Amino acid sequence: MKLWIAALALVAMMGTGFFLAFPLPGSSNGASRVIDAATGAHAGVPRQHRAMQLLPREVLRVAPATIAERLTVSGEVRPVQRVILRAQSGGVVAELGAREGEAVRAGDMLVRFDTEELAATLALRQSEVEATEARLRFARQALERIERLAERTVATQEQLDQARRESAVLQAQLDGLRAQAGIARAALRDAEIRAPFDGVVASRSVDVGERASAEAELMTLVDPTRLEARVLIATRDVPRIAPGQAAELRIDGLEGETIEGSVLRINPVANDGSRFISVHIGLDDPDGRLRGGMFATGTILVEERADVLALPATALREDGDGAYVLRLAEGQIERRPVVTGAAWSGGRIEIRDGIASGDTILIAPLPGLGEGVLAEVSGG
Repeated sequence: MKLWIAALALVAMMGTGFFLAFPLPGSSNGASRVIDAATGAHAGVPRQHRAMQLLPREVLRVAPATIAERLTVSGEVRPVQRVILRAQSGGVVAELGAREGEAVRAGDMLVRFDTEELAATLALRQSEVEATEARLRFARQALERIERLAERTVATQEQLDQARRESAVLQAQLDGLRAQAGIARAALRDAEIRAPFDGVVASRSVDVGERASAEAELMTLVDPTRLEARVLIATRDVPRIAPGQAAELRIDGLEGETIEGSVLRINPVANDGSRFISVHIGLDDPDGRLRGGMFATGTILVEERADVLALPATALREDGDGAYVLRLAEGQIERRPVVTGAAWSGGRIEIRDGIASGDTILIAPLPGLGEGVLAEVSGG
């Protein structure tokens, strides 16, 4: 009995001009639907001749655009110029000219060693050189006398050979002592280590009074005005990267800002134990806000083309005849075969043939819409 009452109510509603609109099959949000006959626009028109209503977001008006292919990267900001200052020879640190975080100028004294011990060592080596030089002079004079005596057969050949050996040994000793004196002289000269360039002290490994051995690390100096990002690129993507390509990076701590740069260098070999290549990106930082060690994420512009017709991948359909799109023209859906090109970032596909600028293309994956179906864009 209730079923008959519901049927009669439905017939009565249809008789008064009302029509219940059902969502298009396959549309999760009911975006496409038959226009209600009760609005008056299509009153009295058979349902099969009524247009399906499409939302603006379900279609796209084609227009030439500039499309770009970008490679996502991440890495660390590093100073371009960084030097570790080391002790040329051992000694006691007598004075330090800068602390961590302090700026210095090229030529500023950074580390000075106690010169008393170094000067004493140099004096000792120099005295040994002078003593050996004197012994060598006497040995050569003796050799000359023995050579003259040997010419008159007064001195034996054995005496002559012995004099020559003594002179040669002393010459070798003198050469060695002169080299040691040169090292001591260089150590005294290098007792002061000066900044090789304008920069900031990043670290300091010694304090006043400590003894530093030869080649020990003393300070690390960096140039904060020249920074670059070192990012890792998979080996399969390296052929797409070239010096000069533009990059856009976002830096931790500088939220909401984009730092521009360009590819400077590409390492020739992969990092040990990985299939990644280091790529160095020069950064534009006129305000000096970047710091070494900051984490960076962004993209490298691999390719860019202007005046290209492209569609989202969701607009493409395929059947036994090949790829096609659905175009809305004069209130009706049309099937348009297309020739596709390269796939670009953002899920866009280049369309080389089959559509033109100004065409309205259905981009939403709505099953049930096909060639010949009447449709219109709501509000359009």
